[in-house]
Amino acid sequence: MGRKGVLVLLVLGFLVVQAVSTFAVTVDIYQDMETGADGDTVTATVAGNGSHGSGGSWSVTGSNLKVRTAAEHALRGPVTVAGGSTYSDIGSTRGWGWNDNVDLQYAAFTTSSSKNAFVISCFLTVGPSPGLNELYDAIQPGAGKTYAIVQMENNGGGNLGLWIEAWNGGTVHSPVINVTQGTTYWVSFKADAANGLASLNVYEIVNWTLVGSVTRTMTTGTMNLIRFGRTDSHGDTSATTSYIDDICISWTDTTFPFVPSPVVPSPVVPSRGEIGGIPVENAPTNVWAAAGVPGGIPSRTNIYTTLNPGATASQIVSAVNACPSNQVVYLSAGTYNISPIGFGDPGPTYCTLRGAGMGQTILAISNGTAAVDVGSYPPWFGSWGDSQNITAGGTQGSGTITVSNASSYLVGDMCVIDMDNADWIQGYGTGGGTSATYNTDSAGKGRDGNRVQLHPCRITGKSGNDLTFDPPLLYALDGTRSPQISRASRRPGPISFGMEDLTVTTSGSSTHGIFFNGSYASWLKNVELSGWGYYGFFLRWNVHFEMRGCYIHDPSVYAVDHGYGLQLDPDSGSLVIDNIIYNCQSTVLVQGGCTGNVLAYNVFAFSKYVNGGYTGEWLQHEINGNHTPFPAYNLFEGNYTGQIQSDYYYGPSGWGTIFRNRIPGNSSATTQHRVAVSIDAWQRNYSVVGNQLGERTAPNSITLALPGVTRTYAQPGTLIWGYDPGSASFSSPYIYRLGYPYSGNNGSSTGTAVQDSYVNTNTLRHGNWDAANNAVVWDSSIADHNLPNSLFLTAKPSWFGNLAWPPFGPEAPTDVASDLAKIPAGYRLLNNANPPSGGPDTTAPVISNVAIGLFSNNAGTISWNTDEPSTSSVDYGLTAGYGFSMTNSILVTSHSIRLTNLISATTYHYRVSSSDASNNSATGLDNTILTPVTGVKILP
Repeated sequence: MGRKGVLVLLVLGFLVVQAVSTFAVTVDIYQDMETGADGDTVTATVAGNGSHGSGGSWSVTGSNLKVRTAAEHALRGPVTVAGGSTYSDIGSTRGWGWNDNVDLQYAAFTTSSSKNAFVISCFLTVGPSPGLNELYDAIQPGAGKTYAIVQMENNGGGNLGLWIEAWNGGTVHSPVINVTQGTTYWVSFKADAANGLASLNVYEIVNWTLVGSVTRTMTTGTMNLIRFGRTDSHGDTSATTSYIDDICISWTDTTFPFVPSPVVPSPVVPSRGEIGGIPVENAPTNVWAAAGVPGGIPSRTNIYTTLNPGATASQIVSAVNACPSNQVVYLSAGTYNISPIGFGDPGPTYCTLRGAGMGQTILAISNGTAAVDVGSYPPWFGSWGDSQNITAGGTQGSGTITVSNASSYLVGDMCVIDMDNADWIQGYGTGGGTSATYNTDSAGKGRDGNRVQLHPCRITGKSGNDLTFDPPLLYALDGTRSPQISRASRRPGPISFGMEDLTVTTSGSSTHGIFFNGSYASWLKNVELSGWGYYGFFLRWNVHFEMRGCYIHDPSVYAVDHGYGLQLDPDSGSLVIDNIIYNCQSTVLVQGGCTGNVLAYNVFAFSKYVNGGYTGEWLQHEINGNHTPFPAYNLFEGNYTGQIQSDYYYGPSGWGTIFRNRIPGNSSATTQHRVAVSIDAWQRNYSVVGNQLGERTAPNSITLALPGVTRTYAQPGTLIWGYDPGSASFSSPYIYRLGYPYSGNNGSSTGTAVQDSYVNTNTLRHGNWDAANNAVVWDSSIADHNLPNSLFLTAKPSWFGNLAWPPFGPEAPTDVASDLAKIPAGYRLLNNANPPSGGPDTTAPVISNVAIGLFSNNAGTISWNTDEPSTSSVDYGLTAGYGFSMTNSILVTSHSIRLTNLISATTYHYRVSSSDASNNSATGLDNTILTPVTGVKILP
């Protein structure tokens, strides 16, 4: 899906997202009905809840109104009772629920004062359709049906409606504001005897848009406050109950309407510090560690057949389809001038298509829908198979659920788990983010656009109605959102199939590159692609896919919806590692329900953004963490990339982790709109930790040996950065762009696409060096500065050769070439060669600049530098034998250790030491310091 014309209480068990509102009003009476258990009859004690309603005395008439527990929306924002206290609705959410078995029973809530005008607002959840013209759930001002009444009825067309009746001798049945049974609305009603008008506004509460409004004339006079009642007969069952909750009544300030601000989520903030300050719930390291082909890409050596230049596309397809399990179809060196390759259904299984190497085996493929199409689309299914309600299980990190009936499910079935949309998890934006629209699977993003939070998976075990699956859930399921699992009809996609060591070239503005559809445990390794029109590598509905060592560059077309390098849409548990995507229109897009994927140690850089009058000078996102909803729990680690953005152009995303990347916020052609990290409105729970953000000095040029080009920078020299403008201006470089509507819209808009300040407070930013501060900035509320080397690897990968690992972290960057050379993909881009293995590293770090920081109150800091990333340790004590030590295992070049609980006015011996990634150690000389008297400072 492209962009057109754009300048563009987490709870283990079931997930619960609490809503919060910025609604803050002063009223004369507020009542949320927190008091009372489910089924309690409403009494004067309940209605006159002492913690609310202090603006007047309540009285109750009627015996058939009951408090019922209901999953309503609570305001959560502060409500101040005039002359009294300020309250927030933080208790169990309850509503007035009608016992429906007696007609004309009602509760009348009155005050001792006479009021000429008032506004009443509340949540109303609509009960069932009553009979024609039977009044239903009335909100009525005045005693004895005096002036105006808000009624609900079946309006004769099969629709429920809210409307106002002028109750002075006649009945008015239109216009009617249509409402839906079971749906919650915000109802705001004003009666004003002074001007003889009564008005009603009704709002849906997802985007808080006006559903309808009605105004009626009414007889003037003095009014009492309010009463609720109903006049139809229904049995006392939950199916015939309506609920009213969070009632706000004001006669002091009769501003109309009272409308809460759009609901934004306020998830419970989990405890921090488990993983370098990242909330442990946001970093499912056990799942990320399993990303990619389970057990790794197999090394198959048994060659089934060898094909030579002159072989046709059909001969290649036939050889692959006939290849025995775990064998190889080998394409010898040379150029194959062929038509597009389509493997079709079910796709290759347990085999490898391998060439002699990139640039040696070249598939020169003519125009077609896709140069190479592996599997078919829609994948797995002609149509979705059996859908089952999930009745148990579904905790975060779990791979087990219980369903209503698992009889049609088999081990090996490809499935998707999904839930109803809720609150901020919406459907697809319209291409401007102004409202939510809903697409079905025809758009390729899910089986139902009303259920965009997806988890593609594969059944691995079955016992009765219990199913196990892989990968495990990244988030807990929410039982109130009807979680289901749906089996794909049995058209299996590719299984354990890989393409390796070859180059694919194609051409044409309508041509795609390489598609992988509906595969399990499949891969692309050391594959080069150039010359496509639309999408380069398009990975759709894959589970445990792996893309490693590939090179994607130079499409044939640069334009909106063209020249995209890599698109995941949607994948789960996939690994994109050690690749180069260079000189593309949009480099990487993560779409749909992508969950639990890892994109690590890649170069996604030097894009060429072309749109309207812009040709590269506007820095485009080079990783787009969200282009259609709802990607979640994806990890971006150790990459070199110009900009990371999660875009609201088509909807929201959540729980993305941006960890230890080099993000300069600049590129060679860039002259404007430099931004390092851009997280748009409605993107929630992102963690930006341990990165290097911004570029203080741009070079004159850089030579890249792999493409064989020298790129000259349009604006070399010093760049002056800001932190976040907090406004629409991005004329200067900025480290962060947080909460803006969507790509290309730096202001505010209407509907759901608004400037969202909640993103600024909700995004965790911790341990990032940034060019605006020229320093590492830590979150002051997090004491844990001990960042792990990786969130999915346990040790330095062998393919890093003699390069230091981890490559990036909370320290100042060096320069463009040096930073690129810190990861193998960048080293290849610079040198057209892999980094040397160089044998084991036997060189110890060089220690320099040992210094004493500020010492006071029995504590102080020792700092030093090393010439390579190394650990930090200080031995100290009252003699040269030391006896105490403080250590930080993170590999850095700028070291700082704080010593505490020292004795004042005492001489201490200390020495520093550091060890690199290969455990080569260096130790400094013995030094001494005389600690000051308590309260006195020793300045550095």
